[in-house]
Amino acid sequence: MAVIRKVASVKPDYQYTTAQIIECADRLWLSHIEPEVRRAALKIFNSAEIQSRNSAFPIETVFSDLSFKEKNDLYIDAAIRLGEKALEKALVDSQTKATDIDFIITTSCTGFMIPSVDAYLINKLGLRRNVKRL
Repeated sequence: MAVIRKVASVKPDYQYTTAQIIECADRLWLSHIEPEVRRAALKIFNSAEIQSRNSAFPIETVFSDLSFKEKNDLYIDAAIRLGEKALEKALVDSQTKATDIDFIITTSCTGFMIPSVDAYLINKLGLRRNVKRL
């Protein structure tokens, strides 16, 4: 019988309101785009009805002119760091040893990782090699 011992999540260091995101996006990212495309992008932000968003990076980094690879490398580092923090929290809170884990489910968004964050966590925290991953 499968048992969920603990669900843990962590938030990254930064949180921005939609108004802050729109201001920064408009200033740093959308300022050189055709007016109709700019209006459409801003409408998406405004219509999402999301009050705030969390970020692993300062907003200026998110909308900077760093290359895709540079931003993705930052994402990978942050995903591993935050994933490790969440898994450690779940293990401590549930009084479970890493070697007792049979199945690990991770979610993440925005960047691309191969192998994915769970593979790094298996190595970093000493989970069994045969742990199932989703």
